Amino acid sequence: MATFVDYSSNNFTYSIPVDAGNIAPFMTLYSVSNNRLTGVIPESLCNAAWLKVHNLSRNNLSGRIPTFLFQTGNNLGVLNVRRNSLYGTILDTFLGNCGLQMLTMSGDELEGLVPKSIANCTK
Repeated sequence: MATFVDYSSNNFTYSIPVDAGNIAPFMTLYSVSNNRLTGVIPESLCNAAWLKVHNLSRNNLSGRIPTFLFQTGNNLGVLNVRRNSLYGTILDTFLGNCGLQMLTMSGDELEGLVPKSIANCTK
């Protein structure tokens, strides 16, 4: 079973499949950066409990930034969603066992304050 899924720097133009996180629940790296992906980020990606690196940067993903991205457990260390067309606020929902070491969200249309709960990410 694949633990690394890296389709970065291609010319893909599809939407991320709704069940992407269910297809490989044990994957540790999911990177589809630098393509032309469209649509929203599917909630099923939070079902990949072993995910350590989640890179969706440099695409045409759109919609409100999903809350579930910030309700990660202690496995996710890198979350990169920069340079898409995501909008909204980052909710104050980082869990107490948050393992994020790098959060990159530049180049989107986010607003509001940096949430206090990001201090829970102490690894």
